Amino acid sequence: MPILFLIAGLILLVLFLTFFQKGVSPDAQKTFWRFVLFFVVPAALFYLIILGRSLPALLVLFIVLPMIVKEIKSLRKQGKDDESIGQDDMQDNVKQENLNLTHDEALKILGLEDGSSVADIKAAHSKLIKKNHPDQEGNAWLASKINAARDVLLEKNNKDV
Repeated sequence: MPILFLIAGLILLVLFLTFFQKGVSPDAQKTFWRFVLFFVVPAALFYLIILGRSLPALLVLFIVLPMIVKEIKSLRKQGKDDESIGQDDMQDNVKQENLNLTHDEALKILGLEDGSSVADIKAAHSKLIKKNHPDQEGNAWLASKINAARDVLLEKNNKDV
């Protein structure tokens, strides 16, 4: 009998909160449902086990477990997306900064002199990027500057031809 009251109370709570939350932002609703999924449901399962109702507890667990796994994957993906958004912002800032790179600055970055050939530019770029690439534990900002310098110099050489 207590199980029926518990189930009925949970259903009424869910219905009440669903209608009550219509004016609440989607992020707040997600946070609430994550709280229910990660705290209220395990508490109800614990309550059922304490009462000696392990079969209904297992049934609830098998019904809720796929939702919990899906939500955990969603949280992990959201965390990765947040990291990539930060990296995209940094790359956008670097791209905007690269627009201000002058021909003389590009020559200085690559360690070249005015009038260098395309082969010299590519060789200097290759040498520097091998040392400073982020995959080689280099600096992403410096690697982007090196790439921008190459682009500026190659663009000027293409215009001269």
